[in-house]
Amino acid sequence: MKKVLALALSAALLVGLLAGCGGKTADRDRLIGKWSTTLDLTDIFNQGLAESDLGADFQVDKSEVVLVLELKDDDTYSLIADKDALAVTKENMRSQLEESVISGLNQLYPGVDVEDVLAQADMTVDELLDEAIPLETVVSAYEMAGQYMVKKGVLYLSDGLDEAPEEADEDRNPYTLDGDQLTLLGEEDGADLIFQRVS
Repeated sequence: MKKVLALALSAALLVGLLAGCGGKTADRDRLIGKWSTTLDLTDIFNQGLAESDLGADFQVDKSEVVLVLELKDDDTYSLIADKDALAVTKENMRSQLEESVISGLNQLYPGVDVEDVLAQADMTVDELLDEAIPLETVVSAYEMAGQYMVKKGVLYLSDGLDEAPEEADEDRNPYTLDGDQLTLLGEEDGADLIFQRVS
């Protein structure tokens, strides 16, 4: 009788262990794929414009960047900006700022052709706007690639492809997964990143 009870308990423990392992693998498997989120960078750009030579008179109404997180089956990941969406955002920002910049320069130099003023500074309106909207520079701070690990509701991301993630605070990204929505929980600043499954 004791042997039967011991075998039953052993079997129950084994089933429990396997179920626990299966849950971790299943969660990792559910995360594999491409996920997309949109970051609103309007405040960041407006602050940068206010601190630049252009001043606080120049503001953009909207500046959003689409980021794509890809978690691959080989335990590597990439986080990159959608280049097409980035080009559209930059063009929208340029059109928002161009009229303001030309008007502002006309006020600073009344009666003088803006193109001539900029030519003296060895610059065109397009170059001035490119300098005022360093979108690629800002976005590159968000782009990264490395290895990942999923453990107990936490997605650990390393800083490079040649290093494994560690269970340390800097690699730690608690998350929730609800169908096609992946939410990386912002522990420090309280801002969650909500991704939608792309594929």
